[in-house]
Amino acid sequence: MSQTFLVQADSPPQQGATWPLVEFDRVNFSLVLRGTWVFAQRLDTEKLRNSLATLLSSYPHYAGRMQKDGSVHFNNTGVPFTIQEAPHLSAPQIQKDHRLIDKLVPVLPRQKVRKGKSAPLQVTVTHIADGSVLTVYGSHALGDGNTFYNFVHYWSLVAQGKPAPTVLLDQSRHTKSRDIDSKELVEQAKSAGWQKLSILRLVKEIPYLLFGNKTERVGPLYFPPRALLALRKAAISEEAPNVRNNDALCAHFSLLCAQLLYTPPDQNFVQAIVLDLRERLAHLPKNFVGNAAFVIQGTSLHPDESLQAVAARTHKKLSPFLSKPSEPLTHQIQLSRDLISKRLLWLPYDPSTILGSRPTGAYINSFAKYPIYEVDFGTAEQPQTPLCVIPHNLPDPVVFWPAPPNQGGIEVYLTGAFARALKARRPDDPWWEALYAYHPRTP
Repeated sequence: MSQTFLVQADSPPQQGATWPLVEFDRVNFSLVLRGTWVFAQRLDTEKLRNSLATLLSSYPHYAGRMQKDGSVHFNNTGVPFTIQEAPHLSAPQIQKDHRLIDKLVPVLPRQKVRKGKSAPLQVTVTHIADGSVLTVYGSHALGDGNTFYNFVHYWSLVAQGKPAPTVLLDQSRHTKSRDIDSKELVEQAKSAGWQKLSILRLVKEIPYLLFGNKTERVGPLYFPPRALLALRKAAISEEAPNVRNNDALCAHFSLLCAQLLYTPPDQNFVQAIVLDLRERLAHLPKNFVGNAAFVIQGTSLHPDESLQAVAARTHKKLSPFLSKPSEPLTHQIQLSRDLISKRLLWLPYDPSTILGSRPTGAYINSFAKYPIYEVDFGTAEQPQTPLCVIPHNLPDPVVFWPAPPNQGGIEVYLTGAFARALKARRPDDPWWEALYAYHPRTP
């Protein structure tokens, strides 16, 4: 049995107000973010509904509906909140097999969201044998991972009686396109090292994109704090004495992914790395709500190179884009908007290299610094924090994910072609030794 309620904002927004979608939102319309928090305690659903109603006053687009003009009408129709029972499931079962979640909650209906017949946010609380599972689906068109996971974190703060942080819903903050001649834009793209989208390569991969198991996943591959420290120390060189944890992880897993697919030594393997634009663009503050992520081309590498060599180049490539604000990143975002406005298919990386059954690049998305485990629906006397948080189910090939706080460190998940290749490796395969080369293997 299940019950579904429509949760509306306590303080309805101004009548007639809307939230327009920009290009960065529209390209994400086919994607849905799923967040899954597993608790050892039974959640108080009335408390969650009341606090959600309070928080939706700050996020009126989640309680609204899409319009034909491509904007979200702040009509406060409400967010579906479902309560259901699954006594046959336990928290240890779900922790051991994340695939159990796939059948627990229906996926957010993307086409109904697009047509304004369904909310862009969907919440389900499933009471299991020894606790509860909170599942939140959110349309990627209305927000990226930063927006999505901060929303649930702020929800838990409100549930504790604390005020929600002030957020900024202002689509006018996005970079505006300029009126520049198409030929000049193409030259700028070439000069920046961008690549023209290869439609032919994408067409060749259509069978895989349609029928391949793009979301097949392996993980977690656990790196405790001491392992991260050992990996970073191993990556440091005279050329790059200030290598960061993320530089070392990106370099290490780029090499491992190239080796997984038996990439020939004479063939380049590339990195495509997702960056959060907040604060790195002066006009997008930390509390900006919406889509503010961008993929940059990392370094090229060969599978037989050393960790130090690849980490040094990764560090050098990433550093200018990580400054706050970042002039190179600001320039790339402006170029991207200009190209999109002219419908010119040039990108910082070639998507065809990271798609398909045999990618020649690693698409890396890190969620390590988001407040994913800071969710607490309890009180100071009786906290209700998650036992585990299952990573989103998007087909990101390489995901860095925070491990539970009582463990610390990082979990790494491989998806799609990399996951299938890893599943085919025997336990005594040398690849596993390469994975844990810089620290003792963790069970």
